[in-house]
Amino acid sequence: MRENMQTKQIRTVAAALWLGAMSGLCAQPRQDPGRLLGQPAELSAWAYAYRADMKIQEKPEAAFILRRLDRLDRVYRPVSLLLAQGSGKKGLPWPRQEGDWQLLPKKAIWERGELLPAPDGALRSALLWEGRMHLNRLELSWPKGEPAPPPQDVEVRVYPSPYGWFGWQSDQRVTALSEISEGGSTWIYGGDWDGVDMVAVFLKNAGNSFSPSPQIRAYGPENWERMDIEIEWGFQEGTQRSDYSGRLDGFFGLVGEIAPLAGDSGTAAEGRSAWTSHARAGVRRGISVSLLYIRPADERIKNLPKYPYGHPRDTRITLWTRAGNMTFLVKSLEGGPICAPEYGFFVARAGAGLFSQPLEVTVCSVSHTDKNADERLELFKQVGVTSIQTYISWNKVEEERGVMNWSEYDADAALFKKHGLKWVPFVIAGPWYVTPEFVRQDPEIVLLRCLEHARESAIPSTLEPAASRVRTRVFKKVRRALLAAGCTRVYQPGNHRRLRRSHLFGRWELAGRIPLPWGILVRRRAGRSGFPPGDEGALS
Repeated sequence: MRENMQTKQIRTVAAALWLGAMSGLCAQPRQDPGRLLGQPAELSAWAYAYRADMKIQEKPEAAFILRRLDRLDRVYRPVSLLLAQGSGKKGLPWPRQEGDWQLLPKKAIWERGELLPAPDGALRSALLWEGRMHLNRLELSWPKGEPAPPPQDVEVRVYPSPYGWFGWQSDQRVTALSEISEGGSTWIYGGDWDGVDMVAVFLKNAGNSFSPSPQIRAYGPENWERMDIEIEWGFQEGTQRSDYSGRLDGFFGLVGEIAPLAGDSGTAAEGRSAWTSHARAGVRRGISVSLLYIRPADERIKNLPKYPYGHPRDTRITLWTRAGNMTFLVKSLEGGPICAPEYGFFVARAGAGLFSQPLEVTVCSVSHTDKNADERLELFKQVGVTSIQTYISWNKVEEERGVMNWSEYDADAALFKKHGLKWVPFVIAGPWYVTPEFVRQDPEIVLLRCLEHARESAIPSTLEPAASRVRTRVFKKVRRALLAAGCTRVYQPGNHRRLRRSHLFGRWELAGRIPLPWGILVRRRAGRSGFPPGDEGALS
């Protein structure tokens, strides 16, 4: 009894800590999304901010700003000055030190020219991003109620960084102070700074921590756009009873108010971007939410994407729940819904009419002859795989006309069934390598003839009626055998043109007879069609 009481107390404390951590980690700008729609997107919220007037920084990673500036002054500026005094092609002393592996070759540094001298003032504020930003406006907000320093005592620099945090660095002065607010507390700089990952503000005659430190706001060329989405969970087998309480975090994106899906009485909002969600029978579980996101321009270099694995400013939304976590690109929803079956998540744009359904996830190339077949199948199940696809060759199941032999595939079917996986047989009945010998020898079946090389092939023509009748008979027998086995939900004949989807994520079903299985006419020459069987041109 005492042990049970202790267990309950531990669970209560753990739940309180989890909810507390959730509310703390959900920190994001609390502006009204409706008011910001169409306005320039502020990017400083997703940077590590340093303030000299704070002994403890809000994000500890901001301490790296000091290390970067120190390395720039101690290593990169002296090296740049040294090489600027001579030719990059001549041998000059190379003051390499331990840990200087990220320096560029001498010639590359020399070609870049001498770096700026170190700033005269002391660092007061800075922003550091994980990726490269494109900025066109900077705002400095000085503390209200205190006099702002003279503009000539303030120096703002941006730091282009094509090689990341640990590579060669340089800096540029920001000189275009275009506007000062009426009270003098807000300064606005305009310009065009691309590929920068750091902004810093230096102040002359700043001898103590009481010197003012401005708040930096940075804006890029993108404006906020809105997307209403629905996130559904608990629909996949094995996840229906899971606890999906959690939160949403936006990266270069803002999360609006959260509401449960219609009819979901087990989900309730907890604050602005968090919720609790427990299972209820017979309803869709999940939330609806409005997002503000940005779409950076598609930048290309020599007709290739500059960022092939995602733009640094792409809006990403992270879904944190007790049942699992997932991050997705908001712009991906413009092309269709996103499904993560291993956690039972389905994300779609609101109003698209798309709803989650149990999803068939199929992988290929597993056989009972594989040494580690059992281990692979169990691993596949753990990541959400529901079925295994294997090829069924016509010549292996029907060596003699009308005699079906399944011994080649019985062991595979039994193995998949043992692991609770469906079997997706892919029937191949067109290419020469699966054509049974009795079909090749049948005088009523016309085989394709290669006109370019003047020789017969072993491929029955797709336009030949006798071959079509034979294939239709084979597919019907295969279908009956598979349905009788009770171990498959999906039937997929090779390259069939008359299949239809029964629903969004359902099975493929046959739509009538199968007149055109896999097979092509051999072309006489490139760009010219061949001849139907029996045509005079084909016989000449």
